[in-house]
Amino acid sequence: MGRPGFFDYQRGATHEVAVAVVEVPLRNGLYLVADLTRPVGDGPFPGLVAHYTPYGRERRREEAAWWAGRGYAVLVCDLRGSGDSPGMFPGCLSAGETEDNYDAVEWLAGQPWCTGRVGQHGQSYGGMAALRVAALRPPHLAAIAPQEAYSSYYRQTAWPGGVAAGSGRNWADLVPQITGGRVSAGFQRELWAVHPLLDELWRQVDIDTKYGDIDLPVLCCGGWFDNFREGMVENHLGLGERSRLVMGPWDHGALDQMADEPLPLGALLAFFDHHLAGDGWHEGGGGALPATAVASYELPRAGSAGWAELDAFPPSTAGELVLHAGAAGRLGAEAGPAATASFTVDPHDGPATLRFPPGAGLADEPAADRSGPDGARVGFATEVLEADLVLCGIPRLRLLAETSAGDAVLVARLMDYAPDGTALEVSVGYLLASHRDGHDHVVEVLPGEVAAYELTLHPVHWRLRAGHRLRLSLSSGDVPALEPVAPAGTVTVRCGEGATVLRVPALHAAGPAGSPGQSRPAGR
Repeated sequence: MGRPGFFDYQRGATHEVAVAVVEVPLRNGLYLVADLTRPVGDGPFPGLVAHYTPYGRERRREEAAWWAGRGYAVLVCDLRGSGDSPGMFPGCLSAGETEDNYDAVEWLAGQPWCTGRVGQHGQSYGGMAALRVAALRPPHLAAIAPQEAYSSYYRQTAWPGGVAAGSGRNWADLVPQITGGRVSAGFQRELWAVHPLLDELWRQVDIDTKYGDIDLPVLCCGGWFDNFREGMVENHLGLGERSRLVMGPWDHGALDQMADEPLPLGALLAFFDHHLAGDGWHEGGGGALPATAVASYELPRAGSAGWAELDAFPPSTAGELVLHAGAAGRLGAEAGPAATASFTVDPHDGPATLRFPPGAGLADEPAADRSGPDGARVGFATEVLEADLVLCGIPRLRLLAETSAGDAVLVARLMDYAPDGTALEVSVGYLLASHRDGHDHVVEVLPGEVAAYELTLHPVHWRLRAGHRLRLSLSSGDVPALEPVAPAGTVTVRCGEGATVLRVPALHAAGPAGSPGQSRPAGR
């Protein structure tokens, strides 16, 4: 399968470019210092707020000139309390910061050389900002293209599964450096410890509470190796028909600079050309959109079929693979007799190396062999597959278990085992046992109490090759993603009929022969 057609959309530069430093007035009496990079002339030109982050506007000047040469007036701001903008940094993605973003959109739209139609895009922090400002509905914001954004800061950064995050918290430590120490009391790391539950602090920050307020076209772009892959899929699903989703073989970073299958700036240009100006406003027509709701790169990359264009996520052609954890470490369609399997809690369990090391390329990390650490976990594996099987959707695990220490950290992984014994991590999910009924309150977990725990694993689009096996591995840690906080003791898993069950949407890529479980229409 070839890459999505809209990736090849191109328009050459047709305008000379002028750059000015401007002060964007805010409703609170302050202003944002910004680079305004726009085509020379009276226009009118559509506007683009790009990369609304505290990392410094100078990092985006080359890209801004690229857009301006193609007819866009681009505004790149120093956020309040960062760079050259006055004031105190109000806290990561605070309500005040989003109101500033609203004011920047409306200021740009109101300039005499602007068409009054504005888009916004950005990566990571900038992607989150684009989604949050869209929920405030600035009258002149017409489309957004967020990249690598969370859906829930609580679940995907601070308290994944209700467990204290490890490496995900490191960003907060950088805030004083980013802002030169101009940090006001607000959403900072010292507050995380006193907000372990999903309360109003997090609901203000989270995006999944705001889907109903976002009423414009959205191009969601994420990476299957990114720490926010769950967030981008959730954002797409939560926005429904307003959204198109692109998921590539990418880790966290600038998607147009990835080593493999980079997202061309032309793809974003196609999206904004389509939504901001309409046909005929420039030579070449009115842009292009993805041909289907979802464009996704099937993993693993080695021998992969590559890009697939899907009608939905999971695709309508997917069935539901239902696999039971059974005696003697078996995972299959038949539940088998009742049995148990126990593991000793190891809070320091995790990958042999960092899953998302800073600056890592795809060639050297996310597809690393994990058979070493995985061998120490309790697990359940399918028989060898006789034909390829494509997992495509969100895996869900019903884990029936008891703990010796009361509360426990529950970590579930899906592993792809090759015939030579090497293993790749396909997906992972977390749950603090006392959060089994939701993250907004805790329930008492009694030692020896048998209870059902529902774990949602990260979404997947993964081809298991003929000759491979799928393994469900269970443990109590994932360093460095989680802090090693699991209480000492043992966890005993119940197997057999009515016990531990894995469900995941799947496509029988080469027919049902050799499939490890029953496939039925998704949702039944």
